[in-house]
Amino acid sequence: MCDVSYTFSSRRILLNKFTKIRYLEGSEKEAFIGKEHIIQDINKHIFEEVEGDFIDINSDLPGPSLDELNKLSCVEVVFTLMDLKCAWSVIYYNSKLGKVFVGRDIFGRKSLLFSSNSSSITISYLGRPTTSKWYELPYGQVSVIDVNEMFSTLHFCSYLDEYPHGVDREWESLFTTVHRQTSNIKHNLTTVSRLISPSMSTDKLCDHLILAIKSLLPPIIDSVGVCFSGGVDSLLITHLLLSILQSFRPVFLINVAFGDDPLFISRASDRARSIEAYSFLKERFPQHDIHLILVDVSRSSLQSARSLIIPLSTRPSTTVLDESIAAVLHFAFRGEGIDFDTKEKTRCISSLRFMGSGADELFAGYARHRNRYERDGNSSGIAEECETELRRLGWRNGGRDARVALINGVEIKSPFLHDDLVAWANGINMEDKADLSLPRGIGEKKIIRECLRSLNAPCCYPKQAMQFGSGIVKLENVKNQKGSHLSAHLHE
Repeated sequence: MCDVSYTFSSRRILLNKFTKIRYLEGSEKEAFIGKEHIIQDINKHIFEEVEGDFIDINSDLPGPSLDELNKLSCVEVVFTLMDLKCAWSVIYYNSKLGKVFVGRDIFGRKSLLFSSNSSSITISYLGRPTTSKWYELPYGQVSVIDVNEMFSTLHFCSYLDEYPHGVDREWESLFTTVHRQTSNIKHNLTTVSRLISPSMSTDKLCDHLILAIKSLLPPIIDSVGVCFSGGVDSLLITHLLLSILQSFRPVFLINVAFGDDPLFISRASDRARSIEAYSFLKERFPQHDIHLILVDVSRSSLQSARSLIIPLSTRPSTTVLDESIAAVLHFAFRGEGIDFDTKEKTRCISSLRFMGSGADELFAGYARHRNRYERDGNSSGIAEECETELRRLGWRNGGRDARVALINGVEIKSPFLHDDLVAWANGINMEDKADLSLPRGIGEKKIIRECLRSLNAPCCYPKQAMQFGSGIVKLENVKNQKGSHLSAHLHE
């Protein structure tokens, strides 16, 4: 699979194909090819002049075809794309209109970056190890560019009335005139109801999750991978996956822990949780082909990944938190480790990686939700906090995680962020979703815990971010360093 970028100018449109980064076979310490080889490989590109219309749409579900879009007006194209009910990014050129349409979904679950010079704009899934500076294309909008008047006028339609931290500033600064339109087409995905309605059964969450999982599974399934911390989000997703899949389809539960010796690794909280949750699933689904892959990452392996692989997938995100999460995801997406039962080396053969992303934003799982509750003395402000988190998902998570997946040749599947599930969750009572008067491990994401309790599954683990649960922060042990600080490795 090639990574692709497009360079647009008033004179020509170039399609730039880059070969996929290769990994060498061998021991774990030699898992990454040298920096010079990676740069040489990624610079093996083919420039190809594009003639006529084209579309490059990266989405979880089938999107509109080139022929379908070519029959539409400019406005119709924009709203057809914005109406897609999944994770998506798009680059579409209509030669008759002389327009390029670029955009990302409301939660920014797919990556699109841009760079520019005085005569052209390049759009790509990944940044390049060159002198060009790359930026995230703003999520939650479709932009329309006239190729005959580059840098003159930008028209765009956005789901959001404003963006956090000025993430749209660099993009808009390229153009002399900017015309902005805000659409409420998916208002219910970022607006949390304050109305009090009758309490609903926790079974409803399972029903919506099952529908989301089914829609994200391809028609033909060989196997499935799950990023498996053993926490309540990944456990519920896995339980429902197993209830859907035929028993002979292998399911790989991938748990990542960092450390230089077995004792250190065994103390990572995610490791202990994952083993307990796996034991429960094996007992509950004895006929299913379930594998727990323990990915142990040494300091030297982490340093090797940091030499180029992680920066390539993480940038333009550059904080310590970005780097830590990208590192955990990188090793989870690779899926190479030790089978818990056989103690033999193994790897996940699936290109799918199910994740619990979105559960904390929907169901008040973060510490800031509890802090708001304790500050206000009531739950009235929790809905506002959830809205804030949903609206900045594309800034915090989506593009970075998608780039890590792209580097590793896998697809992220996030059932909690399925449009229909988000709309439903935003419409139910906050008291059904969370009760922050209760202790940690009980009150946050109450609805998920009650679903698990109804399945007789472990349900009382407190929320722990992956960089802490995996032990990467403890391994690093850098004093006075915060997640919001800029990473020295990403700025080298």
